[in-house]
Amino acid sequence: MPDTGSSRIISLDAPSVLDLRNGQVEAIFAASVQDPDGVRQVTIYYDRPLATTLGSFSLQIIHGYSDDWTDGSHDYTTTVLPHNIAGPLNITHVVVEDNLGNQTTVTDQALRDLGVDTSITVRSVDPDTTAPVLTELVLPDTIDLRNGNAVAEFAASANDANEIGDVVIWFDRDLSYSFGTGGNPTFYEFGLSGLYGYGSDDWSDGRSSQELLFSSTNTTGTVDIDRVEVTDVYGNSRTYTNAELRSLGFDTSFDLIGASAPVPVTYVAELPDVITIREGQSLSVPLQFVGMTSHWVSYEYSVSAVGGTASASDIGASSGSGSLSVASTSPTTRSVAVPVSAIRDDFAEPTENAYLTVRLSGNMTFADGGTLRVIQINILDDNRTTGGTGNDTLYGTSAAEVLTGGRGNDHYHLTPGDRVVEQADEGNDTVSASFSHQLAANVENLILTGSANVNGIGNGLANSVTGNAGNNVLNGGLGADTLIGNAGNDSLFGGDGNDRLLGGFGFDRLFGGTGNDFVDGGLGADTLDGGAGNDTFLGGDGNDRLLGGLDADRLFGGSGNDFLDGGVGGDRLEGGAGNDTLAGGAGNDALFGGLGNDRLVGGAGKDQLAGGLGADQFVFTNRLDSGAGAAGRDVMTDFNRAQGDKIDLSAIDANLRLAGNQAFEFVGTDGFSGSAGELRYQQANGTTLIFADMDGDRRADFSIELSRQVILGENDFLL
Repeated sequence: MPDTGSSRIISLDAPSVLDLRNGQVEAIFAASVQDPDGVRQVTIYYDRPLATTLGSFSLQIIHGYSDDWTDGSHDYTTTVLPHNIAGPLNITHVVVEDNLGNQTTVTDQALRDLGVDTSITVRSVDPDTTAPVLTELVLPDTIDLRNGNAVAEFAASANDANEIGDVVIWFDRDLSYSFGTGGNPTFYEFGLSGLYGYGSDDWSDGRSSQELLFSSTNTTGTVDIDRVEVTDVYGNSRTYTNAELRSLGFDTSFDLIGASAPVPVTYVAELPDVITIREGQSLSVPLQFVGMTSHWVSYEYSVSAVGGTASASDIGASSGSGSLSVASTSPTTRSVAVPVSAIRDDFAEPTENAYLTVRLSGNMTFADGGTLRVIQINILDDNRTTGGTGNDTLYGTSAAEVLTGGRGNDHYHLTPGDRVVEQADEGNDTVSASFSHQLAANVENLILTGSANVNGIGNGLANSVTGNAGNNVLNGGLGADTLIGNAGNDSLFGGDGNDRLLGGFGFDRLFGGTGNDFVDGGLGADTLDGGAGNDTFLGGDGNDRLLGGLDADRLFGGSGNDFLDGGVGGDRLEGGAGNDTLAGGAGNDALFGGLGNDRLVGGAGKDQLAGGLGADQFVFTNRLDSGAGAAGRDVMTDFNRAQGDKIDLSAIDANLRLAGNQAFEFVGTDGFSGSAGELRYQQANGTTLIFADMDGDRRADFSIELSRQVILGENDFLL
């Protein structure tokens, strides 16, 4: 279509300073544009990459996904990662694209003439400029295609100062495969495979994998790895050649067995005759160029509701162009993905249609010899209230409805007032809702969407309840549940059963309840309370509070200055990094401070205490904390004077004959004289024993064991 007028940028707002010294920050980019054809997006280009949670790019797009450009203005918020390189980040130019695909470039000088500050100051500490290191590469030995298409898994591990972004494996030739292993696959020709950490197998543990479905049309033979590129989230990358991979001991090839070369037809371009799509769905329609030898082709495509029964609000407008060329004596197939999407609404309506138009230029045509194809797109309504025997996706509408999925693993997208009906043993079903919801009987999973502060409640089954970006209250109820808070300051209640509670981002409160629970605070300063049962706690990042409760618990503080309280039972407490406080409580506990200057309070019972690195304090608040004899005596396994460790007895009244809190008198290795409040030590059998006489009878009323021989002085104690 002709351009009815050029774009004119009115204003552009970008942050003047990105201060990352205290962690990641949100940056808002906004623009106002005038264009008679409407605005699709504004792209801001920098003179160097900027790492965000979406990747490291030298550009920022202000698109209209969550909002539109109807009023000519739009803003976009992105989260900038903390370890970017400090210094000026300069805007080099801006490209405005209208709804017809026409683009207008605005230079940096033109922006400054509008009063736009084109330089962003980045402030950061410890910038990440180090490329990651590949530590593992897993390839299939053989992909057997003799019985048809076959699944193969690729995996890799890498080390990085922060986090891996992706690992790209480059083959020595194009291979035909489909992403995922589901039915009705669409195959594409690629000369590479990327491990991007999508879905459940992300890069958080330094490893990721990807399953691909290989087409039986692939040519038999050995596939060699040309190179592997490893990139972290800050855009630092390292490339390994085939020889370098071999020198590191990695496999660099795999075999395809039983495949035969494709037989090209006499024409060179293919498209499906009809495209069928359901509301809310996105497709990649393959535009295939078949049997290419000495050919070149340019193509352009557009999706429009013009001439169809659909409206512009029903179909995602898209357009694009590109070109391909091949110079070969062997017929080759190339494929281009054309995006088509349909927008979901809240109305029940008959099937609507729109059109995909594709035009070719060059020395290729379609099967009929023409260079133009118009493909009808049938848009199916998503307002189904009853599923079948398979895995169904059902959407509620603005009218309160009863949704029945039937057998299969069904997914319900609810609006307020909708009701789900499922019978027992009909599959593993999921409800998505943007409002507070309690799972109906026989429904297993709940996903809260959006960012509102809404709540989710399970039922008597083993549920999975996942929060949204708001502050959620999640209650598992009966059964062995999995609760995932995600972003926001969430409260998670496991209830009965052996539950898994994952706080995610934010300042969360997690209560395991009855049962042997696994409780992980995630990021933020969280409070973890296990309740009854043998629970396992992971504090994660932040200054967390871990409260063991009843029974034998395992508490791991993680990063931050944490407080760990074992409660009743024989517990294991590990502080991790940070200046932590560990309180064993009742029971025979094991306390390990880890990194940092920690306080270890064993409490009642025969406890094992290890401070780890740092100047630690071993605190005793009652003479009953450590028995007079070996049977009840606490053992300190790594007391280290050089690190500044101290034994704190200041809370104990050293003289039982006097009122108040008397301090101990350290007498070294001398024997007790009969004066109450004396503290002495002796070395025996490779250990050091500390004794306290609190009533003057020359017998120990309190004792501590150091697991190695140490020469002690008064300065080693807080008396």
